[in-house]
Amino acid sequence: MPNVEYLQIGIDDIYLVKPLWEKLRLLHMKISSFFPERPAGLIFEERIKELIQKSRTGKFRIDLAKEKDKINYIGYCISSISDKNEGEIDSIYIESEFRGQRLGDKFMKSALSWMEEFKVEKISINVMYGNDRALPFYAKYGFYPRNLILHKK
Repeated sequence: MPNVEYLQIGIDDIYLVKPLWEKLRLLHMKISSFFPERPAGLIFEERIKELIQKSRTGKFRIDLAKEKDKINYIGYCISSISDKNEGEIDSIYIESEFRGQRLGDKFMKSALSWMEEFKVEKISINVMYGNDRALPFYAKYGFYPRNLILHKK
């Protein structure tokens, strides 16, 4: 297991996750069976506008991980609580070489514990269709598919 340092940042430092977010976007382009143009057309600056709005109307959290004594970040988790007190894991990504080393577990437990502090009862995660490998990971924390929304191509 790598020697990892975890930290929290505010919305003002969200650009620190951009390189990792871009890798997640590329991953989504590869696995999207029907709508690869959707992640292809996503632009970080547009996505952060949504997240900034969330931070203004509710509670917002960004967790980062990096190897100690190194510069680059190796994973992140963005989570939020809406003004209706509904939680969401908005985005989570871990560099491929660090997967399976419990970084995701640390992120999920931290985000869920934070939401519990605010007595959040409804928590969701939006998983891109085709990202079936992520489903067993989320099931460990009590997340299961509820709806499958289909869109006409």
